[in-house]
Amino acid sequence: MQRREFLTTLGSSAMLLAEPAAAFAATDAGAYVARIARRIAATPYQKPSEALPSSLANIDYDAYRQIRFNPDRALWADQNSHYRAQYFHRGFLFKESVALNEVVGRKIRPIAYSSDQFVCDSADLSNLPSDLGYAGFRMHGPLNTPDYLDEILVFLGASYFRSLGKENVYGLSARGLAIGTWDAGGEEFPRFSKFWLEQPKPGADGFVIHALLEGPSVAGAYRFAVTPGDPTIMDVKAQLFPRNDIALGGVAPLTSMFLFSPADRRIDDFRQGVHDSDGLLIWNGGGEQIWRPLRNPSTVQESVFADKSPLGFGLMQRARKLDDFEDYEANYQKRPGVWIEPADDWGEGAVHLFETPAPTETIDNIVAFWRPAQPWRAGSVQKLAYRMYWGAAPSPATQSFTIAQTRTGRGGPVHAPSDDSRMYAVTFAGTEDTTGIAADVTTNGGVIGSTLLTSAPGGLRLTFELTPGSAPVAEMRARLKRGDKVVSETWLNRWAV
Repeated sequence: MQRREFLTTLGSSAMLLAEPAAAFAATDAGAYVARIARRIAATPYQKPSEALPSSLANIDYDAYRQIRFNPDRALWADQNSHYRAQYFHRGFLFKESVALNEVVGRKIRPIAYSSDQFVCDSADLSNLPSDLGYAGFRMHGPLNTPDYLDEILVFLGASYFRSLGKENVYGLSARGLAIGTWDAGGEEFPRFSKFWLEQPKPGADGFVIHALLEGPSVAGAYRFAVTPGDPTIMDVKAQLFPRNDIALGGVAPLTSMFLFSPADRRIDDFRQGVHDSDGLLIWNGGGEQIWRPLRNPSTVQESVFADKSPLGFGLMQRARKLDDFEDYEANYQKRPGVWIEPADDWGEGAVHLFETPAPTETIDNIVAFWRPAQPWRAGSVQKLAYRMYWGAAPSPATQSFTIAQTRTGRGGPVHAPSDDSRMYAVTFAGTEDTTGIAADVTTNGGVIGSTLLTSAPGGLRLTFELTPGSAPVAEMRARLKRGDKVVSETWLNRWAV
């Protein structure tokens, strides 16, 4: 059972604070958590214990699923609040303890573990220690209708979290931080070890969560201000305190699944497509809007989009019809996209996209994040601020013509298709007058031929042929222009042997 499969199923269905509460009275919650993070960063890293009682240590997926939180015991259930917090039990993949705290005004109340908060059909929850702690939590509130409390947000495992916009179902995940992704020296997964949940004020349209990040190379303080809706908006602020120099840090990392689509079909499957996201969208500092269709490659592929002062990036799901998937259970057409918008100038760096081979849809094989050009030095303070939009169409308005679909297949004449060339069909959606619009298609490897731009329902379709020749890799680029003016997103794609 892969982690993403467990979380998808879960979505559909202590260590206590050591500092005295009085320490919080002279400041606010964000500064309080930052002070703890700074202090922790100055001490050697302590690996968290995964020790569990024998009744929990070796349970399987099915047994863990049967441990359910009692909604009547949810945080703020006894108050006139729009929001509730429910907790996850430790066990299965989630062995490390997470400390939860409630913030009321300027007071902190540790949320103590109690086995009677949970119900279970099989596992024995009796005689468990009172300091067992939790694995994570989820937030409920009005999202799709004002009179029902939907699940909105989950924090569970390392620094992973997932959220939903209106009428979405869970898909891609986010993380607090990525370090050393696909580096030969190994990837580091810092974790959120403690949370502080601010009690929402009556009638509030959102809620605030603080989190302490801990890892071998860094400690950090995070603040998430969440406003559920269409889309759900998260304002994220973080202060990072590196223990070591970090050259391979990843800001606002997103993790998703792409198995196949008409743009990349290597999987023998009855469905039209299987993916949580189908493209990377970038709005770079120069104002260019880039769409990069995702792939399920045969080997690990890294794409680097160098930039300065980016306006935003994100993993999107543009296939929004049931017919795009023909899957009546998974509802891939309802998976959210996530758009990341810097709240300040991020300077020089690059958006990195990693695509890794995946044989099934249970594996998250796509990672995207921003990496600063300059390393983070040990002993420094790094401040990050960005806004996340979770929803069906979370990105801002782009160029007149956006890329709605990519298809590919063997090239050559219809009566004699060739294994040496590839035909691409890119659909640009838009209602603007198409008079005078021409296609601009280039490649850095192989030869482009048979270029044709025709009308299509709701826009234009560009078809062209790539003949790679001896080139092992070809980076293709296509856009629409009216004279010298670009009127579309830029389509980028890679062909590789």
